[in-house]
Amino acid sequence: TVKGGSRSIVRGVRIVGGNGSGIAIEPGPVQLISVAVTQSQRSAITATCSRPDCAEREIVMTDCEVTQSAVGLRVVGARVAVEGGRIAEQLGTSLSSGSGVVASDGAALTLRNVTIERNQNIGVLLDGPATRATVDGCTIRENTGRGLWAQGQTADAGVQTVTVTGGEISGNSLIGIGARDTS
Repeated sequence: TVKGGSRSIVRGVRIVGGNGSGIAIEPGPVQLISVAVTQSQRSAITATCSRPDCAEREIVMTDCEVTQSAVGLRVVGARVAVEGGRIAEQLGTSLSSGSGVVASDGAALTLRNVTIERNQNIGVLLDGPATRATVDGCTIRENTGRGLWAQGQTADAGVQTVTVTGGEISGNSLIGIGARDTS
């Protein structure tokens, strides 16, 4: 568990196995650089924040490899920016297990140039009225469920809740990009 501070950095660490999450961050800020997490029975990386200052406690992941866990990256209310790296081959078919990225409960997620592939469920799941996401230049491919699925985001007229720019979304089994009950 990492309780972040302005100088918190985890660099070049490899975590294999575990009954819980590989890395749990509560609440940030923290930087993960070239970190690899695999075979966690829950989420490889969990980022949570329930404080009023979550926007100032950003978690930044750069060139990380997240594989073969129940969920690759779970973001609950936190602000997370992922640059580069790979989130792939998560296992399981229950409600959210097997998903690459799950963001909910007011999460603010930015994915840039990330490869999200071959997960047994959804590549990226965005859930809840206050959850926001930017997906830029990502490759989301060959996920057994949906590629990118957004549900339940709400906002005033003219406010963007989910932005997808560039990249490639291909070979996902059910839907490339889908949205339900989202404004």
